[in-house]
Order: sequence, then structure tokens, then C-alpha cells
Amino acid sequence: MRTLGRSFYLYCGLALLLLLTACGGDSQRLEPGAEESLAGADESSRDASHFSWRGRGHGGGPGCGNGGDSDCGRPTGDIAELGLYSGREDEQIGTVRLAIDDRQRLIVHTRVYERRGDGGRLELQKLRLFIGPQAPAGQHSGHGREGWQRQMQRDFGWGPYVHELCRSGREDVFRIDLEELEAGCGEDCGAEELGYFFAVHAMGEARGPGHRGRSEDWDATAWTPETRVRFSENGWKSYDDGSLVFPDCDPDDDGGGDGGGDGGGDGGGGGDGGGGGDGGGGNENQAPLASLRSDQNTGPKPLSVNFDASASSDPDGSLVDFEWDFDGNNVFNEAGNGEAAARGQAQPATVVYTSAGSFNVGLRVTDNSGASAQASLQIIVSNTPPEVRMNASETWADAPVVVLFDASGSVDPGGNIVDYEWDMDGNGSFNESGFEADSRGSAQASFEYTVIGLYNAALRITDDDGAQASVSLEIRAGGWSSGSTLDSAGFTGYHCSLTQIAGRPAIAYFDNSNDDLRFVRANDPGGASWGSPVIADGAGSVGEYCSLAEVDGLAAIAYYDDTNDDLRYVRALDSSGSAWGAALALDSSGNVGQFCSLALISGQPAVSFYDLSNGDLRYIRALDSTGSAWGAGLGIDSSGNTGQYSSLAEVGGQPAVSYFDVGGANLRFIRALDAVGSAWGSGQTLDSSGSTGQFSSLAVISGFPAVAYQHGGSGDLRYLRALDASGSAWPAPSVIDSAGVTGLYASLKEVFGRPAIAYNDNSLQDLRYVRALDAAGAGWPAPQTLDASGFSGAFCSLGLLPGGPAVAYQDVSNADLRFILHLP
Repeated sequence: MRTLGRSFYLYCGLALLLLLTACGGDSQRLEPGAEESLAGADESSRDASHFSWRGRGHGGGPGCGNGGDSDCGRPTGDIAELGLYSGREDEQIGTVRLAIDDRQRLIVHTRVYERRGDGGRLELQKLRLFIGPQAPAGQHSGHGREGWQRQMQRDFGWGPYVHELCRSGREDVFRIDLEELEAGCGEDCGAEELGYFFAVHAMGEARGPGHRGRSEDWDATAWTPETRVRFSENGWKSYDDGSLVFPDCDPDDDGGGDGGGDGGGDGGGGGDGGGGGDGGGGNENQAPLASLRSDQNTGPKPLSVNFDASASSDPDGSLVDFEWDFDGNNVFNEAGNGEAAARGQAQPATVVYTSAGSFNVGLRVTDNSGASAQASLQIIVSNTPPEVRMNASETWADAPVVVLFDASGSVDPGGNIVDYEWDMDGNGSFNESGFEADSRGSAQASFEYTVIGLYNAALRITDDDGAQASVSLEIRAGGWSSGSTLDSAGFTGYHCSLTQIAGRPAIAYFDNSNDDLRFVRANDPGGASWGSPVIADGAGSVGEYCSLAEVDGLAAIAYYDDTNDDLRYVRALDSSGSAWGAALALDSSGNVGQFCSLALISGQPAVSFYDLSNGDLRYIRALDSTGSAWGAGLGIDSSGNTGQYSSLAEVGGQPAVSYFDVGGANLRFIRALDAVGSAWGSGQTLDSSGSTGQFSSLAVISGFPAVAYQHGGSGDLRYLRALDASGSAWPAPSVIDSAGVTGLYASLKEVFGRPAIAYNDNSLQDLRYVRALDAAGAGWPAPQTLDASGFSGAFCSLGLLPGGPAVAYQDVSNADLRFILHLP
């Protein structure tokens, strides 16, 4: 019978010399499925563990044979998995796992579960590890601690080595040096097939409902050598990797054996000897596998990422550490950025990336033998550019004007705005000396525009990641031109009406000298030069109360035929208005057609007008989009003598009219009940404070109907805007100009988002203009005089061109047609 060397025998007479003790910590909860996995083990294994290291050397360590000169290969990895059982119906309450690391030390892992049924908690107080030589097969006389000790004393003459480990409630690792274990056995071990016998006795305390403070003894039994159980993030899993054995040979034997796979035979001669083989050192530890995943890899900041390393594994042991490098600087476990707090966790808390950039996140896992592996993935955090929002106190005003800019509403979704840069004069250069440089870094700024011109004021903002955004606003610092005469042939320019036709300003008017309806159109969009006037209708005395509109791309005019007392309509044959079609009589029922107003209603031309014969307000609409055919006229208000100074507009998708009630001397408003004006509601009185409502002009201002008009009794210019989009409710009127007799020929338009009115100041005989300070017309500045050369401003008509407002009017002193526009 072969024996091991003396050094090995001596160790068997010594205590286990190296014992690393770890204490404290919380117990681990048995994961779902653990009981089922563990319960599948062979019941015969529920006994003290008998493992014989012999026969084969897993991984091909140096051969152990009679004639070789190599050391015996030692195994690495798990050698036994023992279950801790309480006395409560063989309830498993923990595990003790034995393994050998790559430094040839015995590793003891302990783990105690929590009870699941009654909510109690188990605490491990003491653990005794019994290690001794194993007798040849069949020589065991009993089981358990006492029987095992007797067996060892009887067969080998010495007792087991008992080592008491400290109290522990978590998984702990204790290391015992195997080389010294081998060295202490010597020749007296007396076993030809020598192995080691492991047993564990544990004592713990159960705490919680039903067993508070009760101490219990727990026995440890082993699974069969062919079955291993290891822990992972997904619970306990069984796997079969065979038996890890230690060659039964004399360490001093110089034999080489066959090497490699079988590691020296089955405990006899160990093969034919030889050179020791090239098996490599027995069962070397296999490195763990690191697996790293994330729920998202890219996105704008702040980006929240959840990492998952639970798929990491160790093929021949267990993972004991997870280390993180979230910021990708190749330093693991840094404090203050979540890495240190995440250590040991396979699924750490959510990581939030607040800065843009690319981060090469690293994971390092370490197994129970100290081997490690790494994995990495790239997280790309993008920056959402800031959003610049700027408004100005004025976008259109007469120079000199101070404009206040406000960008305090700008935002950066993923951080902070760190700079504001201004180019208020619009020359393309930011931060120029003066207002711009002084305002850098501020969200608010001001600039005075002293020269008439068009300026693209710009702002550029920068966020804390260097991303920029910019915006510009068009600022019109203007002034009115000196005005120009368009027609001075005789007495002309009466009842003028200004609008855009095919992108250019155009005017319809009455030539009193020849009793003709006339038309003239500019040669350019800004009205800098004009063509020659043409006669649109010269059949009799025609053209008073003319109203011009663009109908299906061409100029069209509604007007009064004084010769026949009819309402008439004519449309040009080309975009320039150089040729005109035949005029149509729209209504011949008595003396009708004065104070007419032409507008597009639901895409087709329509006219409101005064029926002088009956003293009624009437309405008529075409049957097509060009006005080639018309329906019958309707009386829409016949309550007394009413309907002068009518002004037609589409209000809330339905036709509506403001007008003067002659009999009641009131301003009135009426709106249809449908989109085409086939039925109408009752008229409303908007102002009844004396003789009021002359020269009414209706327009939609910021979505609500509004009216400018003259209060005849006081000679004031007045304005009021409805409280809703349909014009069902109105406030009290505002007095805009009360200096003398003023407000004649009032013409209302929305100019760059605010109401504006052109009118005649009869006291001063001037053309005047005023624009509100706000979109609703709640506040108004002092009016401007546009033309004071003689008696000017009669029959004025305000229009809005691409460059700004313009006014057509009559120079009463010279009976000429004139035009004035705002620059730029």
C-alpha cells in the first residue's frame, strides 16, 4: 500500500494554520426556485461528505506516477457543496461550499438563508469545520461527527482537526493552506487510496415569530461529488461538472505518469512514468465571464441608464465582486459618482448622465479564486440645443424709436444658458462696442433706432455644453414719405379705395370732372412709381362710393351708378387692370348702391349697400368666385332709415356689417346666421351716445371684430372692439382723437398686429394716422399728421402693403388723387 510523504503526514497532526475570519452582515434570501433545485439531490448525499481525491486530475496537471519527476497536480475549483439542515423536518437553511483556489488554498464559503414561511431570520453563530484523511472505501463504521471521529481514531490513530469559525450571517470566505495540509500527513496515514473527509457542524440562532432567541444545531451534509450547485443572480442552479480529485501519490515520488487527462492513473503506479506530461498544472481556475448590458445606449441629456451585469458568470466557481466605471475614465469604484455605491451589485441603481459626451462604461467581475474579467459598452449622450425665444416692444415704429428686447423666455432642456450675444443693428456682427457689448450675457437689452430702415436684430445664446441657437426679428424703424400725386387731371380722387392687386398697390376712385370710375396701379410692390390711370367704367355718371377688392386674382370694383341709381360691379380682364369687362347692374330696385362695401365672403364677392328709396341696409353675394353672376339682394336691416356708411367684412366665418343708423343716429352692427349671408340676425346698437357712427369702418383685429368711426355730435374719432370673435358682446368705445372736428373718412386696418386708423382732421384739414400701443387697441399714442399741405385727407383709404401701411386720399385743395406710404 502506497503512502504519502512524511511532510503530508505531519500536517494531519497539526491544526489548520491559516484561518481568515469574517463577521457580520445581513443574511441572504433564498431565491425563488432554490428549494426545488436543491431538493433534487440524491438523498444518500444527506450525510457527512466523503470525497476521495484520486484517479483523475481534471485539466491535466503534471502526471503523478511511479517513475516521473513532477509534482502531483492539484485541483482548483469546487470540491464539495454541503447543505446546512435544521431539525425542522430536514429544512435546508444554508450551504457550505468548499473549493480550492489557484494558490492552493482551501476556500470555505458559508451562506445562511432567511426563512420564508414565517418571516424569521437565522443567524450563524458558530461553525466547526472537520477535516481529516478519508479511510479506504468500505471502512466507515458510522456517520455523523462522533462516528466519524471514532472511525478516524480507530483506523489512523489520530483525531480530526476541528476549527471553529466566527459568527457570520453572510457569505464568508475562509482560506486554509493545502500545501501545509499535505505536508502534515506523513507515512502513518496508512491508506493506499488516501483522500480527505470534510464535515461541518454549525450552531445558530433563530430569531423572529415563533422561535425568538432559540438556539439550534445545524448539520451539514454534502451533495454527491458529481453534482454541484452554485449561486447566480437568477437563483440557484444545478450543474454537473464531475468530481474534482487529488492524485493519490507520494509528493516525493519522481515518477512522471502519463500527464494530461487522467493525472496519474487510479491510485496505483500512475502509468508508465515519463517526463511528467504537459497537462499544465491540474485543474487551473477558469476566468469568469463578464456580461454588460444597458436599457439604452444613446439619447439627449439628462440620460438615465440602467445597467445589468446579471448575465455574468463563472464557469467553475462563483462571482464575488462587481466593480463599475460609469464615467469611462478607466478608474473603478470612484467615490461621489455612484461607482463606489454600486460595487458588488450586478444591477446598480440608475445612472443619470447630465453632460453630453461619449462614455466607455466598464464592468469588472471577480470570482472566488481572485480571477477577474472585464466588459464595456459605449454610452453616447447628446446635447439638445437651447431654444431661443425673443420678443421686442416694437417691431414697427417711426424713427427715432427705442426698442426693448426680452429673451428671458429662452430655455435649455438639458442644462443652462451661459451666454447671450446681441446684434441689434442687424449688420451680422455680435457684441459690437456700445449697446451690444454692454448687453452681452443679459437676457434683456435695448437699442435706439435713429435712422429709417429695416433691421434684422439677432440674438445668439450658448448653453453649458457649447451648443448654440439664434433668432432674429425684423425691426422696422420708419417714417412716412412726403406723399405723391397720382392723378391731377381735373377734379378727381373722390371716394378712393386702396388695396393690393396681384402684389402691387392699386386705387379705385371717382373722377368728378368726367363722372368716370377710374383705376390706377403701381409699377412695383412698394408703390414707388405708378402707371397711368384707366377708365374702368365711363357709361354715364358712375363711380361714387367705389370699393375695390381683389377677386380671383384680378381687380374688381363695386360702386354707385348715379345715372340709373343702381348698384354696379365691374372686374378687370388682366392683372394690371389695363382692360376691363362689361359692368353689371347688381340691384336696380329703386335708388340703391350708395355707401357700398365690397368684400370676399366664403370665397365669393359680396356687397353691403344703402337702399335710399326704402332707407334699408341691403346685402348681395355673387353665385361664383369671379362675380359673373349674382343672387338677389336682401334687406338685412329695415328698422327705420338705416344703412349709411356700411362696411362689410367676414367675421368668424360669416358676413357682418357695421353701419350708421340715420333715424336713430346710432352706430350699429349686424352679422349673418350662416356663412354665405342667406339669413341674418338682429342688428345691435354699439354706440348711441348722440349722433354717432358716421364713416364706420369694420375690420377684424386680433381675431375679434372692431369698428373705427366718427362721433358726429362731438366730432371725435372713436374705436371699439368686440369681446368675442362673433361680435355678440361689445365694450364701451374709446375716444382716440378729440382735438376739434376729426375722424372723418375713418379707415381701419390691422397693421403689424395692431389696429391703425387713417382719417381726416376737418378742423386742421389734415390727413392723420394713429396706431394702437397693443394688439387689442386698449391704449393709443398721440396721432401723427401725414399731410398738412392745404386741405388734405378727404376720402382716405388705409391699406397694408408688404413694406408697411399706405394711404390713398384726396387733396381737397387741388382736387387731386394722392398716395403716401410708410418707409421702409
